[in-house]
Amino acid sequence: KVINEIWGEVRKLPMKRRLPYVLQTFIISYISCEKITKELCEIPSENEKLKAKVLEGGLVKKAKSYLMENRHMSEDDAYKYILKLSMDNRCTKAEIAKNILNGVVK
Repeated sequence: KVINEIWGEVRKLPMKRRLPYVLQTFIISYISCEKITKELCEIPSENEKLKAKVLEGGLVKKAKSYLMENRHMSEDDAYKYILKLSMDNRCTKAEIAKNILNGVVK
């Protein structure tokens, strides 16, 4: 519908002005398509990042449960312990959680 309205306006223009207007419209459309394509290409990478965060959260929960059961910590203390280890070792909470679950951290 919008294209028909624009084309109706373009046809009213004298021939000398039609071509620049059509080219300008084409260029704007092309740039818009490039931006949309770029955004669509970024969606899978964002999706992978979100999946990774969910998996990391699951690891941290399992590690907290492990600490609560085997070391008799409260949930808050277990989380603080994981957080402190991650800050002290300059790594992610997920890496610390993996190490706890694998028995590397005692």
